[in-house]
Amino acid sequence: MLSIGNSFSVDAMQYIYEIAKDLGLEEIILGNLYIGGASLDDHIFQIENHLSDYVYYKNTSGTWIETYHSSLLDGLMDSEWDLISFQQVSYACGKADTYQPNLDKLLKYVTENSNNNSVKYIWHMTWAYQERANHGGFALYNNKQEEMYHEIVKTVQDIILPKKEFIEIIPSGTAIQNMRSISGLDNLTRDGFHLSFNLGRFVASMCWVHQLTDLDIDKLKFKPENVTDKELAQAI
Repeated sequence: MLSIGNSFSVDAMQYIYEIAKDLGLEEIILGNLYIGGASLDDHIFQIENHLSDYVYYKNTSGTWIETYHSSLLDGLMDSEWDLISFQQVSYACGKADTYQPNLDKLLKYVTENSNNNSVKYIWHMTWAYQERANHGGFALYNNKQEEMYHEIVKTVQDIILPKKEFIEIIPSGTAIQNMRSISGLDNLTRDGFHLSFNLGRFVASMCWVHQLTDLDIDKLKFKPENVTDKELAQAI
């Protein structure tokens, strides 16, 4: 699986390998094309200007290996990906007018340059910011977590669900919002918007594995350092 993303895909994919391995998957190849704060517009800018500004992360053994100065095409051609994930930059996720025409342009480019004719596309729905987050983009949602979350959900329903290209929505944003409700604590980020290194990332990665496989997530034994047994049970 390859993600065309940014720091939010880095957060969400951190523990996918360990979770999938713990649940019995044998051959796991993960890739992530990262530019900090990259939007759909930024990915098209990279393509149209033939730039190589990505850090390409790859994980085939439980360790993420970084390759700097990569292009989007480098990542696409590196493997015969079964799944490719797309996402919008976090602050614009709930703003429908930021998606087109570049979402369609990106889908077209990936389709034309994929080396697997059977590749499937998925959409990563990211999370709302923590209350009192100091991210400038939070003002687009009146600095209210619930408002941001509901606008993200609505935009995915209006823009992404009708598109036949996407076979699955990965609702990381809902997983994080649910965990906030279950735990009663708004503490799943490290800076108000990026996920905490242990529990926050763990919840998002569990969401990906649960959504994309038939594996029984209830059998999961793996948990990151500093995640308690109680938090594991809540996350499951």
